[in-house]
Amino acid sequence: MDTGLPAHGAVQGALPLAFQASHSQARDNARYGLRWLVANGCDAQAREVAATYGQGMVDALQALLSADPLLVLPGRMPKLPDFFNAAAFHRPELLNGQPLPPEAVEHIGLMLAISKLDAPYAGLEIVRQTCTRASLAAFAWDLFQVWLHSGTPASYNWAFTALGLLGDDETARRLAPLVREWPGQSATARAVTGLDMLVAIGSDVALMHLNGIAAKIKYKPLQQKAREKIHDLAEARGFTTEELADRLVPRLGLDEASALVLDFGPRQFTIAFDETLKPIVKNAEGVRLKDLPKPNQSDNSTLATEATDRFKKIKKDAKTIASLQLLRLESAMVLRRRWTAADFNTLLLGHPVMRHLAACLVWGVYDTDQPDGSLQQNFRIAEDWTLADADDNLYALPHDVFVGLSHRLEMPTETVAEFGQIFADYEILQPFKQLGRETYALTPEEQQSNVLTRFASRVLNTASVMGLANKGWESVEHGGGWLGEYRKLLGEEHQVTVQLTPGTIMGDPTHEPRQKLPTVTLSERNRYNPNASLNFGSLDVILVSEFLRDLELLASAKN
Repeated sequence: MDTGLPAHGAVQGALPLAFQASHSQARDNARYGLRWLVANGCDAQAREVAATYGQGMVDALQALLSADPLLVLPGRMPKLPDFFNAAAFHRPELLNGQPLPPEAVEHIGLMLAISKLDAPYAGLEIVRQTCTRASLAAFAWDLFQVWLHSGTPASYNWAFTALGLLGDDETARRLAPLVREWPGQSATARAVTGLDMLVAIGSDVALMHLNGIAAKIKYKPLQQKAREKIHDLAEARGFTTEELADRLVPRLGLDEASALVLDFGPRQFTIAFDETLKPIVKNAEGVRLKDLPKPNQSDNSTLATEATDRFKKIKKDAKTIASLQLLRLESAMVLRRRWTAADFNTLLLGHPVMRHLAACLVWGVYDTDQPDGSLQQNFRIAEDWTLADADDNLYALPHDVFVGLSHRLEMPTETVAEFGQIFADYEILQPFKQLGRETYALTPEEQQSNVLTRFASRVLNTASVMGLANKGWESVEHGGGWLGEYRKLLGEEHQVTVQLTPGTIMGDPTHEPRQKLPTVTLSERNRYNPNASLNFGSLDVILVSEFLRDLELLASAKN
């Protein structure tokens, strides 16, 4: 944080308020602010400013900062709301499994009531150390639910904040869908606070859901807020947002081979994953089953219940991971993103979840991390997690190279054929089209222009056109909720805009079920310059092929 003049002024204003004789909310806020500033690197400034008021203020500040944190209480303790019914909530359990009595639950409620998300009451840490995480999260969710059904009274927002202070992975799984829905219910502010709760929970699963909202949601203001939070997290850790996203993929507790075993006691089953990361269950003989069997009387009920619950969570998280990571991997292929060999080994090959997606794709070694770096070698990840080349021979990845997903246009025709045969022989399906990807090119005339008209005569299905939003295109409103264009960014400098005729109402493909695309126009990104000399031929051939592919594969309208 900035510890310069703004902090100096804040301390100067807070000190007189913090030591007023009578209680007030302003006094509590000033004391909280002083503690927060000192905790965040402003100790020297606070003591320097205090000295300007005299020795008495210096002593008072020292007493405030050295007080037992358990005794740091507001001047007037709040009352619990009528909806707080300790006996009706899931009661937090001690580590030995003993549930707390209702009286103790009420004390936890008061601790939450005097806590802030970034400055919780010190007693909550004791609660977290002595009670199980799952039971605290269940209690917090019950509290949040009754607050929600009571009309979300602002004076008791701490019942929402409880999710960030006591929540766990299951809390994040439950909260994220609500955050996605709230903007459509005129509750965008609550949704933004929900993003704060996911950040506060801070687990891989919670941040995965935050990143998912940042990547894809129809409510753009909320998406932007999520992106800002991801950016802040990345910056704080010294990563780009993409590098952080690589590190936010949950490992689902599958680092050890034994974690893939679902133990029912007399019966054991193993987990595998298909090309879309859908969990597959196999029996002891290696036969694939439709689903995990239900426990029977011969099974150990405790083991079987634990294994069944764990499998349900893995299925739920794997589905969420796949929905985001498949888009990221396909985008990485199109945008020619590169990883260092070390990051590839750690974040992809060495990741117990991502390796299953990575093994269904063809990777390339490049001589530089720049987009125009030349392809040197292709390889795949074999079934035993070693690397293999196009001849299916063992391949050793050099430590000083860059790795990326090779686009169809980068690979020699014979290389595509060789890997295509290997994937067919091993019955490996790809999660998205790579080896069999459709490719497109501009005509010589189109290369010299900044406007394409090749789609002008086609009559297209409006719902299919609106599907461009799922391929990285942004809708452009022409006033009154009228959808008239789609725009896609091409690298850092350019964008392409496709015109819709006649257009339709935003979100309603049935209003005008047929569309034509009279023009596709190239322009500078986020800027209109009528004097700019632009032509499609100056663009990267892969970017050109990809935006043409998006449009070429749109469905025609039925007569």
